[in-house]
Amino acid sequence: MSPNRFEMNLENVVITGASIGLPGSNRKVFDENNFSDIVEGTNFIDSIPDSEQKKILDKNIKKIVKDEQGNRIIKPINKSSQIHKLAGLKGFIDLEKDYNIPKAIVLTLDKTYELAIAAGLEALKDAKIPLVPQDRNLTGSKGWELPKAYQKSTGIIFASSFPVLDAISQEITNYLENKLREEFVKEIKQLHVKLQLESQTHQEKIFTDFLNVKKDEISGYQFDRKILFKLLVMGNAQLAQIIKAKGPNTTLNAACASTSQAVTLAEDWIKLGRCERVIVVGADDPTSDNLLQWIGTGFLILGAASTKEKVEDAALPFDKRRNGMILGMGAVGLVVESEISAKNRGIQPLCKVLGTHMANSAYHGTALDINHVSAELEEFISRMEKVHNLQRKEMSKKLVYMSHETFTFANGGAAKAEIDALNYVFRENLSNIIISNTKGYTGHPMGVGLEDAIAAYALKFNKIPPIANLKEKDPDLGDLKYATKSDEDFRYILRFAAGFGSQMVYLLLQKYEEKMNNNRYEEWLRELFDGQVPVTNKGGILKSYLE
Repeated sequence: MSPNRFEMNLENVVITGASIGLPGSNRKVFDENNFSDIVEGTNFIDSIPDSEQKKILDKNIKKIVKDEQGNRIIKPINKSSQIHKLAGLKGFIDLEKDYNIPKAIVLTLDKTYELAIAAGLEALKDAKIPLVPQDRNLTGSKGWELPKAYQKSTGIIFASSFPVLDAISQEITNYLENKLREEFVKEIKQLHVKLQLESQTHQEKIFTDFLNVKKDEISGYQFDRKILFKLLVMGNAQLAQIIKAKGPNTTLNAACASTSQAVTLAEDWIKLGRCERVIVVGADDPTSDNLLQWIGTGFLILGAASTKEKVEDAALPFDKRRNGMILGMGAVGLVVESEISAKNRGIQPLCKVLGTHMANSAYHGTALDINHVSAELEEFISRMEKVHNLQRKEMSKKLVYMSHETFTFANGGAAKAEIDALNYVFRENLSNIIISNTKGYTGHPMGVGLEDAIAAYALKFNKIPPIANLKEKDPDLGDLKYATKSDEDFRYILRFAAGFGSQMVYLLLQKYEEKMNNNRYEEWLRELFDGQVPVTNKGGILKSYLE
């Protein structure tokens, strides 16, 4: 029996479905091999095109650095050797073709919303929740929706660091480019009069040759009448509208801890009885043509970005040679659900959510408060020991630590703070813990918690991503047990996420070992569809074919 709405539910929370959207300019964002590829150590980072590097150099960047005497000086950045050259770049995604989203809706979406919607639909498919045909919607076309019995009990949380920016950047670019064209044409007309050219055809030829555009494109700008839908942070509401999810619905931004923080909120909603499941979607595309020149340059001027040309020299998590982060992109979906609901459907969860923990250090915009990060981990693990009758010593023998590590410089950054916290809490048992990382393959996807979904899959398939490009272990971090392709013996994953503004989140996930009734899922489908089992995979959606 499912809990009544607004009735406390102290049952377990599980993850029943997930989706992973990775960078890679020559592949689908939601390639079906994403998980298997990343645990095999596949690189998803590309070189930044020369055209984008020129945009970065055009920004008149001046960086504050220290000279040999330790004095702060302003140093101009005007050479390609001084800027970042690598990034995780978005590949292919087509909502209309692959997910049957009407074009009228797609036109209202910021790029992050497109990614988030696809992530949510992919995660629902993975959780084996079919969508059913709906009556014609507001766009005049037929869509697909959650079964009626699941609509009110399904919530959505959209997590992102940089939503809406691509849309507003594109609109401003369109406007300014058009104004420049108009001014250019005005000057040419004035020149034409001055030269007393008589042939109108000659004038048109001058315009066409000089501007390399068609005559009707010279004044082609129109204000986007759907701009408000793109600028309001509505990825959560737009996904809800598409699938008719009528439970609680919100968005949050905790910078690079956004998706993990959304998981903590999802757990709260479920335990408070506000809903039975939450579709958590995270999406960011800071390396788009519109944003890389701004966001990437922002990290460069902070001194946080690597300027190396080769991935193997730049993507160096926990390596002594680490020299700066690589910007990435991505999308992620998670169906966080009550165990009662999962059992009612007969679905085998990917993993169990033992607990979540979030805090803010109230410390610094970009730096981690190592003492506070350590204290919060101690508090969290102590609580997990009491709630689940665990002992950290025994847990450490079967524990993977899914790190936040962004490979910023060795004299600070995430690696030192994270390992110090683990050492503070687990002490002599730290050497038992397997240390894993994903950003060495994808770059930093900002608010997208790829690690959250990868951790869930890792617990199901007994595979974890190895540490990328590790050649020189950092002795300051101690003798650590870094992940390899052969690591399969683990039961728990401890995930840490940190975000600008002193945000931090810890998640503790456990392998789901109870076996579900294999026949229950088909029984559930028959109950849902009057005795039939009408389910088929179509693109990125698990659909009922009862139309």
